[in-house]
Amino acid sequence: AEVGRAALAGQLPEEPSGQRLVVWTSYSLGEADVREKGRRSMWILKHDGRVVAHGRHKWQEGEALLPPLFVGHSRGGHAERRALLQIAERILQNAAAAGPDAGEPSGTVRLYASHTPCVSCLACFAQFRRLFPRVKLVVAFAAWDETRVQVLNSVL
Repeated sequence: AEVGRAALAGQLPEEPSGQRLVVWTSYSLGEADVREKGRRSMWILKHDGRVVAHGRHKWQEGEALLPPLFVGHSRGGHAERRALLQIAERILQNAAAAGPDAGEPSGTVRLYASHTPCVSCLACFAQFRRLFPRVKLVVAFAAWDETRVQVLNSVL
């Protein structure tokens, strides 16, 4: 157990790096106001949880919908933004497939970040909420030193 912990400690940096951070997301989404309209939702999206890593999300429309801020370097690949791009793409694809009578997206998206989100990711959260005003975005995070300790303590 100590050998595994020491090996893991060597792989986890003391200071956070955007390229090594991950987020966990889950969501339950569908059309708003379907009960009031007396019908069932034309689309439903649910995911119990998944981990999303830093990287590029290859969806051109997303670049305009959730543009990253450039603060010292590109933050376009941050896991928080990438996770929201993946969810936004699914929402818009499902709403488009449902047709013009589909209601506005609503529901809840949960996102847990392994480190304090940067200003660019905070901007993406705000952009996501503006794009989907009836979707509740619940964000939680820990400071990197807390995450690092939790990961190291999880090794048996």
